[in-house]
Amino acid sequence: MLSESAGNLLKEHVENGGTIVAEARLVWNDERGHASPVIPGFGLDRVFGAHEILIRPEEKPKIVVQRSADLPGLSAGLTLPGAAFEEQLEASKEARTLASFSSGEAVMRRRPDGRTAGYWACTGA
Repeated sequence: MLSESAGNLLKEHVENGGTIVAEARLVWNDERGHASPVIPGFGLDRVFGAHEILIRPEEKPKIVVQRSADLPGLSAGLTLPGAAFEEQLEASKEARTLASFSSGEAVMRRRPDGRTAGYWACTGA
């Protein structure tokens, strides 16, 4: 859950060159509990360059950081545990994959936008 004003602050942060790493299903619900028709809600799908198209239960999902990811604090080839589910994303074709599930499906993407570096990590943790 997130308020619309908090969502606007996140958008502004990325537009000003900031980075966001978010968990799966960001702004699925607003502060009143109303579900968003697009996840992430409040237009954050455009900020991250991706939106959810499917979520499926998975007992122990694993996320593998790609060798070309260049993510501070996360070394290439690192395997991260998730919990409960995997979320399939539809991302802009220009977005670069930074990490994927063990199945090979992209789970963390970087927008190609020169002004922003928005990530969406769908770990389900």
